[in-house]
Amino acid sequence: MTTLYDITNWPKLGFNKTEYPLIGTVDAAPQIGRVLDVAGQQFEVGVLNPKEGYAGVRPLATKLNTSPELRELEANIICPYCGNIDRDSFERSDEDTTECMRCGGIIHYQRIVTIEYTTVPVKPPKLIRAHWVKDT
Repeated sequence: MTTLYDITNWPKLGFNKTEYPLIGTVDAAPQIGRVLDVAGQQFEVGVLNPKEGYAGVRPLATKLNTSPELRELEANIICPYCGNIDRDSFERSDEDTTECMRCGGIIHYQRIVTIEYTTVPVKPPKLIRAHWVKDT
């Protein structure tokens, strides 16, 4: 049994669990990095205290997508299952398989590097001025 508290405003309301809205008690052992589904309502687990039997959770903004589409050419690694944005994508290797920190989904990513150029005008070309000559 685990009591759930809504920590959407974490840590604005402090560090005492009783300051957060009580959601209810579930018959499961939530895990950080796994989505908790309670009767179709899905939660991200952010704080866990199994010793005292409670967890701080945030309702997922959108339901977990268990049949996602391929995501291409994004600025960051984005989990296709839950939409979590890895803002530290630049620190990762060029290609790997990893587990989403929010939902636990396994994803493969590949860094695509493109090269682009910027040109800055420095000095215009010199023109040779001419006039039309009449035929005689």
